[in-house]
Amino acid sequence: MELDEQELKKELNLKRATQDETKAQRASSYYYKEFQRAETEGLTRVEIIYRRVGKLFSMSVSKKDEQSLQESIDTLGLRITPQQVMTTSVVAIVLGLAISAVVFVLTFSIMVFLLGLALTFGLYSYFRNYPTNKVKARKLKSSTELVMAILYMVIFMRHTANLEGALRFVAENLEGPLANDFKKILWDVESKKYMTVKEALDVYVNQWKETNPEFVDSVFLVTSSMYQVSDEKRLGLLEKALDRILQGTLETMVHYSNALKNPIEGIYMLGISLPIFGLITLPIIGAFLSELISSRALIILYNFLLPLGVFFMIQRTLANRPIAFSYPDISHHPLVPKPGWFFITLGKKRVSLPALPISLIVFATAVIPYLVYLFINPFGGIPSEWDVYITLLPIVGTALSIFFYTYLTSFQRLKLREEIENLESQFANTAFQLANRISEGFPVELAALKVAESMKGSESASFFYKMVDNMQRLGMGAEQAIFDSKLGALVYYPSHLVSAAMKIMIQGAEKSLEIAASSLSNVSRYLSNVHTITEKIKDVLSETLSSLSFESSIVAPMISGIVVGLTSMIMMILTSMNLQMEQLESQAAASEGGFGLSSVWSIGLFNVKDAIPLTTFQLIVGIYFIEVVILMMYLASQVEFAGDPIKQKQKVGKTLMMGTIVYTFVTLGVTILFGGLTRFALTIGGT
Repeated sequence: MELDEQELKKELNLKRATQDETKAQRASSYYYKEFQRAETEGLTRVEIIYRRVGKLFSMSVSKKDEQSLQESIDTLGLRITPQQVMTTSVVAIVLGLAISAVVFVLTFSIMVFLLGLALTFGLYSYFRNYPTNKVKARKLKSSTELVMAILYMVIFMRHTANLEGALRFVAENLEGPLANDFKKILWDVESKKYMTVKEALDVYVNQWKETNPEFVDSVFLVTSSMYQVSDEKRLGLLEKALDRILQGTLETMVHYSNALKNPIEGIYMLGISLPIFGLITLPIIGAFLSELISSRALIILYNFLLPLGVFFMIQRTLANRPIAFSYPDISHHPLVPKPGWFFITLGKKRVSLPALPISLIVFATAVIPYLVYLFINPFGGIPSEWDVYITLLPIVGTALSIFFYTYLTSFQRLKLREEIENLESQFANTAFQLANRISEGFPVELAALKVAESMKGSESASFFYKMVDNMQRLGMGAEQAIFDSKLGALVYYPSHLVSAAMKIMIQGAEKSLEIAASSLSNVSRYLSNVHTITEKIKDVLSETLSSLSFESSIVAPMISGIVVGLTSMIMMILTSMNLQMEQLESQAAASEGGFGLSSVWSIGLFNVKDAIPLTTFQLIVGIYFIEVVILMMYLASQVEFAGDPIKQKQKVGKTLMMGTIVYTFVTLGVTILFGGLTRFALTIGGT
């Protein structure tokens, strides 16, 4: 009996130990930790605003709006309610209207009131549509990884028909929202929210049914491959899955590129060309109606309202952007500088410097001479060409400061990114060579060395030399030589694509060299297909993107420069005419009973003195030109790079610099030409 009790105690202790071990394993689960962290994160600022306003006021929401908002809130995991969203948006519009009315009463400025209204409705739209827009932005960011998700699933499922393993493989090799989505699928299965991985995957994929049907079809083909009896049919479905999303991506991008032409033309005409051409008439109108057209009104209209309008038009155009391809994440690269910083080399040391102070110094260097000129020649003087020349300084200074900041914060990151992109673009050929060497009977180490020697000077050679060096000099195994967190070959080439291919090779090599070679051969073929579609998509978008770049760097600055030159001529002519009329008026007043045309000018129908100063006009046009270039390049970079911040900065800085050079030379040329003609004509007229 005692023995039975002892055995019972041992059994109980064993069960407790097993339960504790299970709890420990669950607590240490990667996916459990990921979502536990997400649940315990603090509230965002927007959530805090919603909740605080919701405590003070409460509004009812229609069932349709409540359902739509709740779906978005659930997708994002926000800790707010539809009622709080609606209440906050209404409070924003009421407060905005009240403040705008008060400001109008104090200033009696219609343009200030219109600016207040624009900001009010902008705030209302922001708070009202925040959950919906956030879901769209998240889906857009996720969509850049959809092709790679299918690629990773197909690569894994080709040699191991295990759906859970494939999803785990995808979650480990993706970044961003889509990686979190796949982790969430696995966690939902672990937490018993869904009984099977397929059930959880089907529920998730249903979210993409309307926006990316090709992704849904591809996932269906991948899951269907598990139920095929023969390997031939199973592998055939996997091939179809990858082909479906690649061809679907190409087709949707072709349609999107064709559909882009009209919206881009509309944005350019309504937001850029017409407003700039309209500026030509403003000096003449301002001379007659100086009370209605003031400098403040023009600044609000051209430097605030119009750019906001262009931005919203661009956002609407980008809302329907289809999926594209992702870009390598270099945030964990050991040589990448901190955000807003860059490296310089002093001897053997690398020194980190901030980019913002340098750009501010460049801006100040250009602006200080302009301020000195204004101090010596205040507003209200006789306009001349020198007003245009000196006002170019703050415009050029602003453009240069933006260029320096964008260049200094992107050039080193871009170089690292290009190295990884080159490695990925070469990897189809690299994987094919490596597969051939392994199939010839060479072990992984020697096969990698032979591939490196055959590709000397390339990023692929550097990658494999590092891998072989780790194996020979440090005695690492193939897996550690590649994936070691400090010394692995992937440390300086943090590519998820290469990482996934190497994992497949290592897993295959554990079974046999033949399987490893076969896996790499399949990876090579898949990567070649992806590369082919990528190049086709670039060709499809090239016409639209080149048109955007040309309009931003050449056409817009040229038109702006011509407008400034013509305006300077008009202002000089009107001022000269005004001076001559004043002389006639004084002569007429001196003569008894004199009354002529000068009296018409004297009663206020023509007032050049209160018109917009040429220096202010040049600043308004110059700042608007800079805003236009930035907005158009934002559109181009979003279309081409799908929100890649590094290439977006580089494209904005490069195009802005080119546009500023064109703007400066055109402004100087037109001003010198028309200024000389104006002086010549006035001299002849005076004689």
